Amino acid sequence: MTTATPDMAAPQHSVPDDVLRSFVEKAITGRRVFVSLSAVPGKNPGGPGNPEIRWLGPTTAAIARLPWFETNLPDGRTPPQPEAAAALLWLLAMALDDDTIPPTGIIPTWRGGVTAEWHVNGFDLEIECDPSGTMEYNFAGPGMEEYEGPVDEALVQLKRHVAMLPHDRK
Repeated sequence: MTTATPDMAAPQHSVPDDVLRSFVEKAITGRRVFVSLSAVPGKNPGGPGNPEIRWLGPTTAAIARLPWFETNLPDGRTPPQPEAAAALLWLLAMALDDDTIPPTGIIPTWRGGVTAEWHVNGFDLEIECDPSGTMEYNFAGPGMEEYEGPVDEALVQLKRHVAMLPHDRK
């Protein structure tokens, strides 16, 4: 198992402030929450010559079902915070291919964060975004060394692991 230590940690990837602000404003007022992918380099769903982003619909639907307005979850977790969900969507838009299969689960974390999980074909990938801005992930695959640590600024390692997930090439 490879685990990043603080002195190994690369700079954290960050979500643009205007994207976070827009998402948070909508979430706290109870309006439908979304992140426009027009701000993401290379993403323009439905635009000329651009394929459908297959993971986006199921992922945003799962995020919308999270317990946003609970004060405390029954198991003691802090309810998910909009900043964490916005960061997760932004990170997924930057790291996933358009035809990557949707996460098998979107779950709130203990600290108010949100995690996207894939558990498929022996591969396990969990990407967690925390309300404080921390972005980490864990990857394990058959016969491969496990990785657990921060998301690097250039997303190089995360993208390498994401590429091992199944894709829905229709």
